[in-house]
Amino acid sequence: MYRAIVTTAMVSAIALVGCGGVSEKDMIANSRGASYSQGYGDGCHTAKSETHENNTTKQIDTMRYAHKARYKEGWDDGHKECLFRESKVKKRIGESIKR
Repeated sequence: MYRAIVTTAMVSAIALVGCGGVSEKDMIANSRGASYSQGYGDGCHTAKSETHENNTTKQIDTMRYAHKARYKEGWDDGHKECLFRESKVKKRIGESIKR
């Protein structure tokens, strides 16, 4: 019983923080810089696009990717993280449909 209450409280706290006025992109920009944040957003957009069958839009600033280390690092991190998240969501949806 105690474990269920603590888990519910933690999930609720996370949900409330997620609904706050600061977006994930803003938090990244504040901690890593604007170039990293823009690269992260572009990489994440591309990963989300790749996981949807009818949409393969690659969003990347090729000049910045080639010459700006922070943008490249952000793009790579955003692509990897969002590809992982999207694949987990897709897997959960597939599992729930099978039930």
